[in-house]
Amino acid sequence: MTKRPESGAPVHSQRATASSSQVSCSLSSSSSQASSASWQVSWLASSALDGDGAGDLLVGAIGESTQGASAGAVYLLAEPTIGGARLLTEARTTLFGEDEGDYAGSGVAFVGDVDGDGAADLLVGASSNAAFGAGGGRLYLLRGPIPTGDVLLSDAGTTISGIGVEGSPPPHGAPVQGDGVGVAFDGVGDFDGDGLEDLAVGANGSDRRGLDAGAFAIFLGPVADGSLTVDDADQLYLSDSDYQYAGDSVAAAGDLDGDGLADVLVGGNSEGPGTTWILAGPGVPGTSTLSDVPTSLEGEADFDYAGAFTARGGDLDGDGWADVIVGAYGSDTVAPDAGTVYLAFGPFGEGAHALADIARRWVGEQDGDSAGRAVAGGVDADGDGLDDVLIGAPYGDAGGDFGGQAYLVLSE
Repeated sequence: MTKRPESGAPVHSQRATASSSQVSCSLSSSSSQASSASWQVSWLASSALDGDGAGDLLVGAIGESTQGASAGAVYLLAEPTIGGARLLTEARTTLFGEDEGDYAGSGVAFVGDVDGDGAADLLVGASSNAAFGAGGGRLYLLRGPIPTGDVLLSDAGTTISGIGVEGSPPPHGAPVQGDGVGVAFDGVGDFDGDGLEDLAVGANGSDRRGLDAGAFAIFLGPVADGSLTVDDADQLYLSDSDYQYAGDSVAAAGDLDGDGLADVLVGGNSEGPGTTWILAGPGVPGTSTLSDVPTSLEGEADFDYAGAFTARGGDLDGDGWADVIVGAYGSDTVAPDAGTVYLAFGPFGEGAHALADIARRWVGEQDGDSAGRAVAGGVDADGDGLDDVLIGAPYGDAGGDFGGQAYLVLSE
């Protein structure tokens, strides 16, 4: 039986705060420049990147400046779980951004075998890359095995770029200009049934059907070599509602409907309650609108931002169906912006489902905690055979003002 708090119950399960004495392994940059190390991280428990079977860790550092101010870098560390402190200079591989201000490392992800060569591949985002206009952003697909030493992202065999606007790239954190590729993306599993890994890419600033309406794209493996754009996707889904920011989050969902194909979660961080669309494999070839996606999960109140962060839940209730985690960091259920996280149990029929009606939820503890600004699932943390949930509240104060905290919610 899964631990399911009553609706509105605070998150109180196994909290981790910012106390350094409780950290078994820490990673830090040796650079005197502001590197923003640990901006994004991705963990691969058993790596086929180098064939040694050991776990690997990706760490993004958007402010790293070897290739120019804030060109960014990504560090690939092998077997990072050894206790004690480690410098990022000990990384097995360092991937350097292309140009000044690219913010390489704004997103990182291990993906499966996209090209069928038996080696896992990885994706690196550079959200401010301006190859196709300011704010367009770019993804780099690096095919395994990944070499050791220093690697230039400019040498990647495949890039996927967003379309930007004329002018200088916006500063990091500024309102979206252009497609904004390079933050929300994932390897989603076998979406079309050909045995290869497929990719989902968010472009939340897309103006193709409305101002900042957003879009998301599916690239089916094997992804072609060369310089691609979002418009080269095998499947492209467009929002036609202004300021919906569809593609603000993208996550592999697992097989939600039992047809043997992977499904995809796509969130829209709108000024309304927020929406998470469930795109079932094999999808629709060509260009479609979000109205063609028949299943969605809807937030409760305006400015909740439900769907800004989403994750596969794995099977949390042991019924054999995959479940879905949706973060709504702007929710005011307990206090302004305390946040809420929803656990919605699969399977899902067609239609727009109100999360308030179908999901269990955990709510943040205090004003401004923003619980749900990071969510993760699909991993059995305690070895009991059921998957568990990790909830981030980046502005929680349990370990000090704005120290942040994370909650591990165990199934039982």
